[in-house]
Amino acid sequence: MLVIDWRLDVQCGHSRVSSFTTTFVPLSYNLRMASADQVSLTAPHAPHARAVEAFNFVLPEIKHAVIASRHDWDVHEPKMWSRAAGLSDEKLTTFTIEDDLVEIRTGVVSYGTIIFGKIRLPTVNDELGEGFIHVRIHDPPDKVNKIQVY
Repeated sequence: MLVIDWRLDVQCGHSRVSSFTTTFVPLSYNLRMASADQVSLTAPHAPHARAVEAFNFVLPEIKHAVIASRHDWDVHEPKMWSRAAGLSDEKLTTFTIEDDLVEIRTGVVSYGTIIFGKIRLPTVNDELGEGFIHVRIHDPPDKVNKIQVY
């Protein structure tokens, strides 16, 4: 199972309101990964080619996590995904990395590079503005291991 930290944000003008945060933790693997507080990150910027490649590599896992999170939150707190209530799972996950990865930050750590990405959910756009998820992935230095989604 993947560890995925993410949050749906609402962008309204210059204000950003986080709608929710959730984490999926694997049962057999306790991973402690550096965060923005512990790593020197680049300033937010448009994604570069390696980031697009890395996010595309794990795109199916990101979409699966979005769907799983919505289903889980619908049981416990339906308000978390209320802005996407009328959307099917298929429509909710129509985002692509080339079109919807709008911003990244990167930081080098001893075990590779952490890439934080802001992905637009194009079908979540209402009176509150656009909807986004924030995804953190690990891009290992040897490129032999699979890129991991956090």
